[in-house]
Amino acid sequence: MDSAGAAGAQPARFPTAITTTISTAAQGPAAVQVTAVQVAAPARSRSPDVKYGLPPAGRTPPRVGTQLFVAGINFITNERDLEQRFSRYGRVKEARVVRHPSSGESRGFAFVVMSGETEAEDAVRDMNGRDWNGRRLLVEIARNPR
Repeated sequence: MDSAGAAGAQPARFPTAITTTISTAAQGPAAVQVTAVQVAAPARSRSPDVKYGLPPAGRTPPRVGTQLFVAGINFITNERDLEQRFSRYGRVKEARVVRHPSSGESRGFAFVVMSGETEAEDAVRDMNGRDWNGRRLLVEIARNPR
């Protein structure tokens, strides 16, 4: 039994050398020794505190009809840019760019919460299909506000 399977033993850390002796009757008394090194990379650690693009903990979901789904945003667009752009239609309660969980890079879409339904409808009417930062936007009322 190897050291990883022994009771109470810690698993082997990398790199681990595995040595095997091979001998055959045709080779006579000479034996060939083969050594292979097994290298396992350590698991990548993700901080549990980093939640890219997720709503803040403890936040109440927005009212139906006030949250906008904004697709096709430029990958350098941040929350401040969204808030400035959509504030011309009314008060922006929240702007959130959805990001990749491990890298933090933008996934190209966002959610914007407006303070009222009429403000959200005005923003959809004016911003949907508009070019912004070299990209054509798709703006619609979010189907399942979270």
